[in-house]
Amino acid sequence: MQQNVDLIALLLMEKQWKISNNDKMLLLDELYNVSAETKPDTIEKPTISRSIEICIVLDNEPSTQTSQFISKVMQSVNKSEDDFHVLWNKELDDIATEAILRFGISEDPDSLYVVAEHNGIKTCAFDAIDAIMTDTSKKRHLWECLKTMFGLSQN
Repeated sequence: MQQNVDLIALLLMEKQWKISNNDKMLLLDELYNVSAETKPDTIEKPTISRSIEICIVLDNEPSTQTSQFISKVMQSVNKSEDDFHVLWNKELDDIATEAILRFGISEDPDSLYVVAEHNGIKTCAFDAIDAIMTDTSKKRHLWECLKTMFGLSQN
């Protein structure tokens, strides 16, 4: 039964949105059931001592599900785990990077899903990662923005 629902969803997405197979696979990736996790009181934040291509900044420490989702999303734009680093609640002044993706941090709703460039660094702000993981529409906006940011063909 679930396969039939997925097949119907694929056909509707292809017809209505005119999207490629890669787009469909990302959008059909299961929606995640995001639940609060208990975390220790003291958390060590990662430090970066090298230049990285992409900084992904979250509003809080990522869960295992969040980390897996981020990896899948970055793979969909042909980026390996060596190409990006995930940070949370960290200032980026001391980090050399080419692109910054901010999740759940923007104070201006009009700036969400819009690629901007500041001092040669491409930036984009998104809804909180948990919200994107549970909403197909937000996943689609994320995918469209990342295709623009990383210069992927608009099939």
